[in-house]
Amino acid sequence: MFGLSIALVFAVGPTFYKKAKSDKTNFSNTSRVRYFSLDYAFDSEKYMQLKLIINKGDTVNKNYFIPEKEHKEVISFLVKEKFVTTNNIREILPFKLTSKQLQSLRNIIFKLNGKHIEVLAIDDYYLVGNKPTIVGKVIYYGLGIIFIAIGLLAFFLSSLVFIDIFKIYQKTGEFPNLPNSINSKLEGLKYIFRGFKLKNKND
Repeated sequence: MFGLSIALVFAVGPTFYKKAKSDKTNFSNTSRVRYFSLDYAFDSEKYMQLKLIINKGDTVNKNYFIPEKEHKEVISFLVKEKFVTTNNIREILPFKLTSKQLQSLRNIIFKLNGKHIEVLAIDDYYLVGNKPTIVGKVIYYGLGIIFIAIGLLAFFLSSLVFIDIFKIYQKTGEFPNLPNSINSKLEGLKYIFRGFKLKNKND
C-alpha cells in the first residue's frame, strides 16, 4: 500500500495537474503564417496533408484521414474565410493560400512537438487540436486533487497499520500473520475501521 500511495501522490495526481496546466500554457503566438497548403498524402486519396511554414521558417505537417472526416474543420475554415466556395474536398485539393490570403490571417496560436503540430488556431478557429475548455481544466484539476488525497489517505492508513504491527512485534516478538492476498487486504481494512481492534471470536 505504501507503493500505491506514493505513486498516487507523486505520479498519478501530478500527471492530471500538469495536463490541466498544459491546456493553457506551452502555446506560441505568431502574427504570420508564411506558407499554407493542402494536398493528398501517402499517394492516397484517403489522406490529406496540411503543410505549414510558420515564423521561424520551420515546416510542419499534419495528416488527416479523410474517411473519418478528420479534415472537416480545416475545410470549414476555408469556406468560412471565403478562401474556397465548396466543401467538396475532391474539388479543393491540391490547394495553397496566396500571399494576400496569408496576410489576412490573424491571431494565430500553435503548439509544436518537434515537427509535429499539436494545436493550430486561427482567429479562435481550431484547425488542429481542440480548444481548451474550463470544464476540462476543472476535471483534470479535480482528478489530480482526488488522486493526491487518496494517496495521502492511503499513506496515513498504511503508517497506522505499520505502527500497530510494530507494537504487536514489541509485545510478542513476532509479526502478525498478514498474507499478501486480496482477502487479507480486505480484512486489514476492516481492522482499520474497527479502530485497530481484533475481531471478536463470537462474531
